[in-house]
Amino acid sequence: MLATCLAQGTSGSPTVRVMSRDTQALLDTGSVVTLLRPVLAGGKAGEPMEVACVHGGTRTYDTCHVVIRTPHGVFTAQAGIVPNLPVPLLIGRDCPIFRPNKVWHVDGYDKLKPFGIAISGCIDGYSRRLMWLSSDSTNNNPAVIARYYLQCVSNCGVVPARLRTDCGTENGDMAAIQCSLREDHTDEFAGPLSHMYGTSTANQRIESWWSIFRKQRTQFWMDLFSDLRDRHYFNGTHEHKCLVWYVLLGIFQKELDEHRELWNNHTIRPVRQSLCPSGKPETMYHLPHRFGGRDCGFQVDPQVLQEFKDLLPPTNSLCGDDNLQYFANLERQSQLAPPINWPAAVDNYLTLKEMAGL
Repeated sequence: MLATCLAQGTSGSPTVRVMSRDTQALLDTGSVVTLLRPVLAGGKAGEPMEVACVHGGTRTYDTCHVVIRTPHGVFTAQAGIVPNLPVPLLIGRDCPIFRPNKVWHVDGYDKLKPFGIAISGCIDGYSRRLMWLSSDSTNNNPAVIARYYLQCVSNCGVVPARLRTDCGTENGDMAAIQCSLREDHTDEFAGPLSHMYGTSTANQRIESWWSIFRKQRTQFWMDLFSDLRDRHYFNGTHEHKCLVWYVLLGIFQKELDEHRELWNNHTIRPVRQSLCPSGKPETMYHLPHRFGGRDCGFQVDPQVLQEFKDLLPPTNSLCGDDNLQYFANLERQSQLAPPINWPAAVDNYLTLKEMAGL
């Protein structure tokens, strides 16, 4: 079982009842299972449970069957008994109160940043549907991340009940917009509580997905760029990064779009001892009633979204218009055709690099 290794505080955590005791709980869609402190254990003993952290280590814990009463209903869970758990009760994805748009997990992926390409991603905690997977020259600009968020909310027509990010300054505009869009609602996570800060490593729903993403997609690009560097065709300078971005970003984003489509329509297999549904992320997100759930998103006025978009500053490339125009002029002079795949893009990169004297 995959579980969180550190809870990020209990601010805004709901009060629930475990058996006959009231306690604070932390909802964590990054954890497959529910965990609790020994003081709350009291139900029928269950089989020992192996809990694996996303960072590596695995430990075995005793378990017990407990009844947990929440503001959204009552459920039974086989919970792991963890002596040093930072919170009294950590509710994982085996709790059926997790639903589409309950929590969106946002994070940046920096493995390709040394080569000029930065990625931002967001995943729905319940369905595991990728909400966006986008690349640009930066993922540190708050306006860039806020535009990804606003475009996604506009496409979905709803704002999530909660948004979880790390403490990076690039998330500030998005967090403020999320809280503003939720300020007039009356649920327990309305307004400021609709956004959660935590460390990137503890945001395990998206963090664990990045490891899958690397194996299936980005390792190839890391090896490709490393090969260019080893052959002295790439030296890490600003100009080289800008040329990579200019030539390869379109092809790379196309691959991200294809990967997002494949992921959202692949079948997630059932996990033993977990009540979290299995199936295709796209289906679990759009048809939650088939899995005994409901959409937790809140409708949003398109006009309000447009007003926020208008308030954001322009998001210019880090490469600057002059550099991009220079590369475009060289491309026209050499009559290079726009690349349709990565080999063609690499050929264009090498040709333009030579023409520019980089």
